[in-house]
Amino acid sequence: MPELEIRKNILKYLHEKGNYVTGGELADKINLQKDELKVHLDFLETGGYLKLNGAVGGISHISAITEKGKKMVENNEFKFQKPFLS
Repeated sequence: MPELEIRKNILKYLHEKGNYVTGGELADKINLQKDELKVHLDFLETGGYLKLNGAVGGISHISAITEKGKKMVENNEFKFQKPFLS
């Protein structure tokens, strides 16, 4: 599955759930290995689309989709910009 589709699916699922989701639950739902999912979660967190909270078994709990992430889902406009890292 292409990166864009994976990231869209992650945000759509978080938007549907509206509450805490474990990394394991999300990995099962999106059908990814946890290490592959972690790459996408880190990208989305760095871009401000979601917040991660804590870590269990090497993968974070997703605490919330942010307003930026919600707007992306609600407007169906999935144009991710690479986060600026200083």
